[in-house]
Amino acid sequence: MTDERGKERGNKSNNPMQGKSPEEIFEQEYLSKQKAAIDSVPPPPPKPTTEVKQRNQLPKEEKKMENIEISDRGIKYGVIGVGHAGNRLAEQFYKLGYAACAVNTAKQDLAFIDMPANNKLFLDFALGGVGKDATLGQQAIEHYEADIMKLMKDIFKDVDAIVITVGLGGGTGSLSASSLARMCKVFSLPVGIICTLPMSSEGTTTKSNAIKALDKLARLTKQDFINFLIIADNAKIEQMYPNAAASSFWTKANEDIVNTLHIFNMLSTKDTKYMALDPMDFARILSTGNCTIYGKMEVANYMQEAELATALTQNIENGLLVAGFNLHETIRAGVIITGSEAMLDKLPAVNINYAFSVLNELIGSAEVFRGIYAIPTDKPTLTVYSIFSGLGLPKERLETMIAESKEAMDEMKNKEADKSKMDILPDSQASKSDIYADIKQRNSAFGSIINRKKNRG
Repeated sequence: MTDERGKERGNKSNNPMQGKSPEEIFEQEYLSKQKAAIDSVPPPPPKPTTEVKQRNQLPKEEKKMENIEISDRGIKYGVIGVGHAGNRLAEQFYKLGYAACAVNTAKQDLAFIDMPANNKLFLDFALGGVGKDATLGQQAIEHYEADIMKLMKDIFKDVDAIVITVGLGGGTGSLSASSLARMCKVFSLPVGIICTLPMSSEGTTTKSNAIKALDKLARLTKQDFINFLIIADNAKIEQMYPNAAASSFWTKANEDIVNTLHIFNMLSTKDTKYMALDPMDFARILSTGNCTIYGKMEVANYMQEAELATALTQNIENGLLVAGFNLHETIRAGVIITGSEAMLDKLPAVNINYAFSVLNELIGSAEVFRGIYAIPTDKPTLTVYSIFSGLGLPKERLETMIAESKEAMDEMKNKEADKSKMDILPDSQASKSDIYADIKQRNSAFGSIINRKKNRG
């Protein structure tokens, strides 16, 4: 079960390099980077308030995931978030140590994004926000193209790929993502999009914006302006956490969208005595093109031969962040299994092999990369992370959205066309009343005076 790449990594660590061991070289480079990072940190503002201190202090679990340091990552993403939802996703990447920035037309939304001021750009356009007008949002992005390019060049000093995060239903983020993807091509780096579909309860304009924006992004993906398109569905995440409080739902949703991708990126750099999914494997998965989807699930009865296979097949869609994909379209996939060393040491090899053989039947002829990693954890379960790339669009989900949007738009047009709601009297009665009043006025004494005045004039 031992992977040959894992053995090679172990052997390399015992070979001297230019008179120094890799550990010594790593330590020296690490200390140099730490010193440079410390020297580059600006002094804190004077006398911060308690509120600011609390907001800028990251929770312990966000600094580490399963006790694995966040400083290690296979691909260095440069992340730019556009619009409110995109800003929140970019903020989550920033908390995990990635180079990230945020752009918005709503100054009040930017104020609560936990990033340094230099990482945020306010687009002073329209009346402070674009009010879900996607065309206006696109115009704002294009109007401030020079400022946005400068921001990205300042923040993305040493990155391997650029990720644009947007909520498809909003005004600033939706259609502007396609304009931003074109701008990013000057960096000559892979460009990816992470976008979110609206919740089921969101309005007609939001759903209509999402459909139009996704159509544009899909066309750019076909033309290779976008190298990977990741779609997350807030309606699906809403079903996964039905009891989440309104105040915590969006935080949980953003963590699910960002952290699972981060886990793949982070674990790919780790040594393992079992089976490795290395950074090149992960890069190949992401660079496949078309749509990419990922998710995670917990497996409790992992010692039973069929349980791991069941988790990877029957329950796999429950862990994915959007439904409606045809997984048989998968071109490349990655699966990482994590658990304590004690659990993995007693996990029968036949259970793993059977699980992957069943997975191959589910996704058809596809290239599957596998990783098994022991991590410090008290969980009594194995965690399975899965990622699938090369997929088409989630047509089932989109067809539902299109139907809902069309029905709602037709109803709205009928409402706008209905002028009868402003009537008090029926037209025939109102007309007779006006004629009667006019005749009465002309025949009255007051009417005679008015008529004589008009004739004199």
